[in-house]
Amino acid sequence: MSATPPRRTEGKQRSTGATLLMVGGAVFVVGLLVLVLLDTPVGIPVMVLGALPVVAGLVLIGTSAVSKREREGKPWA
Repeated sequence: MSATPPRRTEGKQRSTGATLLMVGGAVFVVGLLVLVLLDTPVGIPVMVLGALPVVAGLVLIGTSAVSKREREGKPWA
């Protein structure tokens, strides 16, 4: 039994990762704007909340890339 997920799962991971990147990036930018324009430290927690989905999206996209490479049977080194 193969440890790599099927191609359909790989596409779902990449799509969900891209969505999380966009949403997290937008929230991060809003936090940055609040921090700069309003000159209050309230923007820092908003930026942290925006960074969480960005990291999750990067992990999902990386996982799908690793799965694709493993499925193709290409060597890693």
